[in-house]
Amino acid sequence: MAARSVRLRYTIAAVVLTLLAAWATYHLKYAVRDREIELDHLRAQVDTSRKAMQLQRADLAYLTRPERLVVQAGQLNMTPGRGARLVDVTQIVPAAQLQLALSPMPALLPSGAATVLQLRPIQAIIPTALGRR
Repeated sequence: MAARSVRLRYTIAAVVLTLLAAWATYHLKYAVRDREIELDHLRAQVDTSRKAMQLQRADLAYLTRPERLVVQAGQLNMTPGRGARLVDVTQIVPAAQLQLALSPMPALLPSGAATVLQLRPIQAIIPTALGRR
């Protein structure tokens, strides 16, 4: 009788373990399937991004062609830089010595053109910045 109850316990344990293994396999199968679907979506996103990047590179290559830029510069009345437009470094105030102007200030450039400045030099520091005392 004792041997029979031991066999029954082993049989019940084997059936329970078999059912647990079947349940785990079932859930693992669908978890893997969900991950494969997610992977397919990610691959599609990567492919779309790769194509968009390739298109952007082609656009940039087209827009930066020298012959196209020469034509566009002529249409905008742009001229090549000349030596007369160069400024002495001592005339430039360092950025740390500038503050935001309350209102835009008109300025005359060395080339004779006029512009509007949004920054102005800090008055107390200008003489020392330019080497004057």
